Amino acid sequence: FDSFFASVEQQDNPLWRNRPLGVTATNGRTCIIAASREAKRRGVGSPSRTVDAEKICPDITFVPAKFVRYWEVSKKFIALCDKFSPTVEVFSLDEVFMDVTESARLFGGVYPLIEEFKKRLSEEVGTCITASVGVAPNKLLSKLASGMKKPNGVMEINESNLWSVYQHSEL
Repeated sequence: FDSFFASVEQQDNPLWRNRPLGVTATNGRTCIIAASREAKRRGVGSPSRTVDAEKICPDITFVPAKFVRYWEVSKKFIALCDKFSPTVEVFSLDEVFMDVTESARLFGGVYPLIEEFKKRLSEEVGTCITASVGVAPNKLLSKLASGMKKPNGVMEINESNLWSVYQHSEL
């Protein structure tokens, strides 16, 4: 997912959509553990201190993390992934690896599968919830690729662009 905790908060509360939002640790309000895309565009990172975020982005809204809610959304996401591949490995609350080697042909290829997946993600999980997708021959390169076209992008690493990606990535 992209900006997962913040996106869930924006999905659940329309007043926070398209606005800078910082999700704070539940044990206090001094650390942002997730920033919305809008906050990130203004220079607020995850993690960062709330006092620093307010200096960069005075109109930022802070909300406490709701991990039970994030787990509920994550379970919906995992169930959706299971509809697209028999091989789904949960990596974290907001990240999975899906091997679509065999199932892609059922959708007309990898890119039609991704298009249908993103459509269903919006319909079944929420319009504020997006995912960046990395297509690659292994999990390491897939993880790298997924971070290269954020938010809501698709990046493929293959034999023809592998060395170019290595030369231009921040490993």
